[in-house]
Amino acid sequence: MGLFINVLIAEDSKETSDNIKKILLKNPAVKIVNIVNNGIDAYKTIINNKTDFAFVEFNLPMMGAYELLKQLKNDNINTKVVVLSTKDKNDDLNSRLTNLGAFKIINKNINIEYIEKEILNTIANKNTKQQEEIKAKETINNNFFENISIQRNTINTFPYHVNRVNEVINKINYSDFKKPKLIAIGISTGGPKALRILIPSIPKDFPIPILIAQHIPKDFSYSLAKGLNDVSQITVKEAEDNEEIKSGFAYICPGENNMGIYLDNNNIKIKLQPNLKSDLPYIPSINYLFNTINDNIKNQAIAVIMTGMGNDGTEGIINLYNNKNLTIAQDKITSTIFGMPKSAIENNAVNFIISLYDMADFLIQYTTIKLKGKY
Repeated sequence: MGLFINVLIAEDSKETSDNIKKILLKNPAVKIVNIVNNGIDAYKTIINNKTDFAFVEFNLPMMGAYELLKQLKNDNINTKVVVLSTKDKNDDLNSRLTNLGAFKIINKNINIEYIEKEILNTIANKNTKQQEEIKAKETINNNFFENISIQRNTINTFPYHVNRVNEVINKINYSDFKKPKLIAIGISTGGPKALRILIPSIPKDFPIPILIAQHIPKDFSYSLAKGLNDVSQITVKEAEDNEEIKSGFAYICPGENNMGIYLDNNNIKIKLQPNLKSDLPYIPSINYLFNTINDNIKNQAIAVIMTGMGNDGTEGIINLYNNKNLTIAQDKITSTIFGMPKSAIENNAVNFIISLYDMADFLIQYTTIKLKGKY
């Protein structure tokens, strides 16, 4: 463990996080490595820092404790996660959390003296396990990416490590790609959950618009857009026919429609088409969106194919790839269903395979570099 016990606090209530911090610092061996208010930042802190204990609110925004534990278990990360819950005792829930690796579950509704005792007892005289295995894994990752060179027609899987994302993105051959005017995302099964991780991580001043074709029934697209808008810095809305797309906005295709684009005096506008299911088996059709982009702006887009069943989007992303648009597929580990990304990858139509948890960082850095005119 070393000289200090490294602790993360992940809590969306500032009052609660301040109280936990005061309690933890009563142990002189404790070092607070970070205090965050959402699950994505908690996950990134754990994977980018040596973290012995993480105190995590059960209903943390963007990625709750259950999903965080599941991801850490998949990654074989041994941080001891203490779940902070406001729920009354629930044996079934507690059992599921424990099976995913929760070290302890503390009920925040109990009196402060009990909570303090539970927290201090949790960290007292506890030795973290398997640190050598973790260091060995980090060494393997470091060696693998040490000499990486990004070339056209090369697929690279990003690790869950923001520093590595920085290193890799700086080696992209930017002359292969023109400045992007928009990002187009095709997504299906597992999409709402994935979008709730990706879209809220996009900053308010993001310089280009985002168009999203999510396979979804008619009555659910509005609630998806509203729910994302409530937790995002950019504006998320259902797309409207003939509206001009703007930076700082994400547009979700209404269910039982297909969303494409067209040019009006060099302004990019949305064109909605009614159900074309006889020609396009998926609604909204990702291929339809990608192909209208290819027809109108040719080589000035970023196309992202994410979690989903089947192969919708493959035809369109092949066309975009061949016209030198930047193309991305979500990786297998973070996809609920790997069908659509896998199809695009197997057709050699992808420049990068990126973890869901690195996607926002990549898009932010890439667009910033391109639009500042450095390349």
